[in-house]
Amino acid sequence: MVIKRFTKIYAVLFILIFLLNSTAMASTPNYYVKNYNSFYNSLYNAISNKKPAITLYIYKYSSSKYPLANTILKAEGNNKNLRFIISSISLKSSKSGNYTKFSISFNYRNGDVIVNNLSEFQNAIYNAISSKRSNVKIIINNYSSIYNLNGLDKTKTENANLSSNIYRMPNSKKAIVDVNISYVEPHEVKEDALANTNVDLTVDEIKEKINRAIDNTEEKVVFEFNSPNQMDMEEISKKLDGIYDENPNSYYIKGFNIYQTTQTVGGVPVSRTIEVVFNYSDEINKIKEMKSQVLDEVNRIVTQIINNNMSERDKVKAIHDYIVNNTKYDYQNFLNDTIPHESYTAYGVLIKRVGVCQGYAHAMYLLLKEAGIENIIITGYGKGQPHAWNLVKVDGKYYHVDATFDDPIVNGGSIQTLKYDYFLITDSKISADHTWDTTKYPASN
Repeated sequence: MVIKRFTKIYAVLFILIFLLNSTAMASTPNYYVKNYNSFYNSLYNAISNKKPAITLYIYKYSSSKYPLANTILKAEGNNKNLRFIISSISLKSSKSGNYTKFSISFNYRNGDVIVNNLSEFQNAIYNAISSKRSNVKIIINNYSSIYNLNGLDKTKTENANLSSNIYRMPNSKKAIVDVNISYVEPHEVKEDALANTNVDLTVDEIKEKINRAIDNTEEKVVFEFNSPNQMDMEEISKKLDGIYDENPNSYYIKGFNIYQTTQTVGGVPVSRTIEVVFNYSDEINKIKEMKSQVLDEVNRIVTQIINNNMSERDKVKAIHDYIVNNTKYDYQNFLNDTIPHESYTAYGVLIKRVGVCQGYAHAMYLLLKEAGIENIIITGYGKGQPHAWNLVKVDGKYYHVDATFDDPIVNGGSIQTLKYDYFLITDSKISADHTWDTTKYPASN
């Protein structure tokens, strides 16, 4: 009897475990992908059904054939009837044979009403005010900076104080404008509430503040604008894109989210707050330690290879030679499309001694800067591929230095022989196989 009872208990437990596992498996659909259409449709269906997670097994994956982030945003943007947006994405990947496994988790933010143009957006706010609502979350298809509180009809909002937060994934077509509403009697709106008593930040001050936050590995940076017309989240996003190219520390950041709040008094916009939250590639304390190691190594290298009797040209040559001689290009990971994040940074080149072009350029930038040589990181294309190198100022003139392409392994050589094909050359020479936005950088003639 005892044996039979235990047998029944184990049978019941087995069935429960099986059902629980089946439920878990059903909630996270698995897809085997061999072409872009099935890749796109898998993501579109998961997002349309608000699945919290999806697992893709992609055959012979490459980032150029299967651009994951762009396709997720495309799938979200093409569905105009979703009453939610994707607020964040987390991703894990592993490779087995010809298949790369991607485990993707989605977080969603819900909305109340969907709009497709500015008139519908404004009417959604007017309707919320007429209904005495304290909040309305408006989902916008094809979002742009025109969707703000500035153009509202003051006669319809005169008894309402409005503030808004904007939630949006970078580069997404969709956004949620979360409008908070409080109500006042007309006589409560005072003229001095509209006074602009502080001076707004200049463009250079904005860039400096962002750079300082990135250099100090801060979690976020906040801008307070007393004039609601001076700067919006789209313009801040463009400044961030430029800083990504210029600041070596930006490559410790995987992405960022921007939140915007506009404050109104009696329907009149009076201020704007923009908050930029950085998403780092690792824990902040670990990244701070990595940066500290890089700075110590930069100081050690420059002390070792540079002296005050050297000309500027000799200093640049010594740093160029050091990077090429002491760095291994991360070629195998490049071929397999499995480049680790560290290889894009100066940490990869100077500490791990392994990197790709961004890492070479960032290491060169830091070493040259420590040696007192002015230089800029250029991002563009080399031999048709996305690429980065340096523009260096020597004796008052700018020249291109591409340490990556002077690495013999990168150029297809098997013997570790230093090359100077891309050392201190002009625009006309490097443009034979490099392209870049020449309007963004000084000319080299």
